[in-house]
Amino acid sequence: MKKALIVTMLAAVTMVGSITQAFAAEKSKAPTVEKKQILTRAARTAGHVKITGDGVRLRAKPGLNGTVLALLDKGTLVEYNNEGAYVDGQEWLYVKYGSLEGYVSKNYVSFKY
Repeated sequence: MKKALIVTMLAAVTMVGSITQAFAAEKSKAPTVEKKQILTRAARTAGHVKITGDGVRLRAKPGLNGTVLALLDKGTLVEYNNEGAYVDGQEWLYVKYGSLEGYVSKNYVSFKY
């Protein structure tokens, strides 16, 4: 009787462990799917973006302390290829403007023009 009880308990523990592992594996896949969706959405924004403010600073490095390379006027189109950084509480897009390459704050660009 004790052997039957022990075998039954071991079987139950094994089943619970298998279910827990399967659930954990399934749960760990969710962030990967989310990342793919984000990348797909970002990939559609490559091309050109329009500057939405006057005197927007094109900086050598992302962040408020990056050296200013140029001041961009409202309506200027710059080339954007999905690169960027998050610095000083802002997202900075890596762009090309003529022969210059640098960063502009995402707060001053539009992907629709």
